[in-house]
This record gives sequence, C-alpha cells and structure tokens, in this order.
Amino acid sequence: MKEANEELYPGCKKFCKLSFLLHMYRTKCMFKWSNESFNALLGLLKDALPEGEKLPPSFYETKKIVEGLGLKWKNDARKIPAKVLRYFPLKPRLQRLFMSSETSKAMRWHHEERNKDGVLRHPADSEGWKNFDNKYPEFAGDPRNVRLGLASEGFNPFGTMRTVHTLGNNIDVFLQPLIEELNELWDVGVETYDASTKEIFQMRAALMWTINDFPAYGSLSGWCTYGRFAFPSCNINTQSRRLKHGRKFCYMGHRRFLKSGHKYRNDAKSFDGTKETRSAPCPVTGSVVLNQVKDIKFTLGQSSEAYKDNLEARLDLKEMKIRPSLWPQYRASGRSYLPPTFFTMSPMEKELFYEVLQNVKFPDGYASNISRCFRKRKISGLKTHD
Repeated sequence: MKEANEELYPGCKKFCKLSFLLHMYRTKCMFKWSNESFNALLGLLKDALPEGEKLPPSFYETKKIVEGLGLKWKNDARKIPAKVLRYFPLKPRLQRLFMSSETSKAMRWHHEERNKDGVLRHPADSEGWKNFDNKYPEFAGDPRNVRLGLASEGFNPFGTMRTVHTLGNNIDVFLQPLIEELNELWDVGVETYDASTKEIFQMRAALMWTINDFPAYGSLSGWCTYGRFAFPSCNINTQSRRLKHGRKFCYMGHRRFLKSGHKYRNDAKSFDGTKETRSAPCPVTGSVVLNQVKDIKFTLGQSSEAYKDNLEARLDLKEMKIRPSLWPQYRASGRSYLPPTFFTMSPMEKELFYEVLQNVKFPDGYASNISRCFRKRKISGLKTHD
C-alpha cells in the first residue's frame, strides 16, 4: 500500500500515485486502449509532469500495482471436470472500499452523520441492527466493521435461465468458499488500510441479512418450506390442512398475528368459517431451529406439482364449507362449471391490462422493460422484482 501514500509528483495534492493509476487503468478498460497506447501515454506524461514524478514506466508495471490490490478471482475447482467454480474472494473487495478516502468516510456515515431521531430510514435504525449492537458491543465499537446482506436472487451457476437444473440442496457447495471467508472475517478479521485516516485497522464483517424468495429461504436455512410445517416463523405451530381433492397443503391461522379484538378475528364468513381466538406463536430462537434441523437427511429431487384454480381446488372449498359462491356447479350435460372469482378478468379487461403493461414507464432501475416479456398475449421472463 506504499503507492497510496506516495505523491504523484512533488507538491501534488489532488492525486496520489495509486489513485492516478487506478483512474488511468479504468479509462483504459472503458475505451479499450491497447497496451502500446497506454505505454505511449505513460511516456508522454512522464515527460510532461514535473521532475520527481512517480509514474511506472509501462503498462506491465501498472498492472502489477493494480493486481497487488487483490482483485483477482480465485479458482476453487481444480480437478473438477463437470463444473468449475470461479470464486471472487470477499476480503479484498471489502478492503477496497477503504482505499478511497470518500468511500471510507461513507462506510462510517451510519455512525457519524445519520439522523438518529428514531425514524426508520436506514438499516441502522432497525431493531435488528440495534439488538446486534447490544449483543456484540466489541464489534459495534468500531463503525468501520462491515455488516453484509446475502442476496441469492438470480444465482444461477448453470449459465442459462432456461436450464432444467436447480440449485436445490446443492447450494451449500457453491457457498462453501464464502462461508469460510465469513467465518474468518467474524472471528479474526483482516488488516485494512483506511485512506481517510491513513491508518491500518482490523476490519471485521458480519452477515446480518439474507435476501431471497421463499424456496431459496428453505435451501439457505435448511428448513423445509413446503409441507405441513412450511413456515419457519411459526415452526411446529404452523396451522396447515391437507386438501382432500387438491392433494396439497393449505395454510390457515394467519389471523393469529392480528391484535386482540381486531374485527377480522371474528369474521368467520370471509375466511375459513371459524373465529380466531388464539395468540400469535412465539418466534423460535436460532439455536432451537439449528437443533431441530441438525439430524435431517435431505432427499434431492423436484416436484412437478403446481397450484392452480381448478376443479380440485373448488371441491376443497366445498369440503371446507367456505366460499359457497365459488363451489363448482354442474350443468345438464354433466360437465362442471367454475364460477368466476373476484380476480377473473373479462376479455376486455385483459386487453386493457395488456395495453397498460406494454406502455407503462418506470423510473430508471426500477423495473425491466416489461413490454419485451409479451409474446402473443402471454407474459414470460419476468423476475420477482418486476
């Protein structure tokens, strides 16, 4: 890191040697300069800058300095013929955040400049962040320690969204290098140079959040997110019912989370035909969940079942004696007829809906171009954030 403390030339205050080389390297990559043109520009700058300049003589020497920051990928799949995992280590990328004085200050913003009036504007205002600080005061004592979130949305090692492969329970294979690094960052940390204070500190990191859909939640946590006890928050107190005709589980009891005396608790007609008097189940601790899943043996495989509004689903409503307006009806010919639901659209309403989606405009970065997902009045290719 000596280049971070070297002046570009005597008296230069705007750039240090490292920051100037990073700007040049980035510009080379953006505009696809050849190595020869980069060498020629270095020679011109060395002649133009005042005596005592610190520029390297060639692109080769510049590349060695940049690679010294540790931004290479790591190949963890030697002698694995079927699939190669190219893992980009986390520690050098976290260290890089502190190599710029501006981003280094931003890493402390939540502690030094955040408005602490009790309004939820930032993850640091959340109860989870505050409880973590109370439980681990040594970690919270240095605001430069990093809190991470793991997003698994779109994580597809097979290279195409149309593949029949899914990660399933094999996701732990791909996460193994990351978990090893996270353990090191929590237990020991890594020496990191802080450009804003010009000092070296021991940076630690903690994984506080995971961002994923419900099936991925099951793969990451080890809890089975389908079947009789599908909801981790309710755990063994999940209220489920096996549908006789649909041959699936449905989940009731969500009114338990309403405040005592809420009008929906006594509204039997609009729900499952019963009044709700129970209190919400108590959340289980992480240690309890870990103890429950430690001896589970997973069976790999895919289920082809999909829930639909079909005759079996309507027969289950009749079996449960709820929503009589949606029960199947039988015509003189003996064929069944399914009355339309409140979300069923007429052909005219469908046309209007298609027109809206094809012409809707969202702010930049808010959603993808939805109009590209239409083919012959069918929608495909949408992601969960759309």
